Amino acid sequence: MENHYLIVKKILHSMDVPFTKGFLKEKVESHPEPQSLLSLSDILKQYKIDSLGLKLSEIDL
Repeated sequence: MENHYLIVKKILHSMDVPFTKGFLKEKVESHPEPQSLLSLSDILKQYKIDSLGLKLSEIDL
């Protein structure tokens, strides 16, 4: 769960989106699927940030 918290925190910082650490931690920990891409997407959506999950091969990168 700590990784998901750090990922969302870094995204919010990079986009200059205000947040509180306590609220963000609560959202990460209380998500029904805390270790999923869905949890990241859902949390970003709460901050009005659109996201898109993609599956890419090394060649596509």
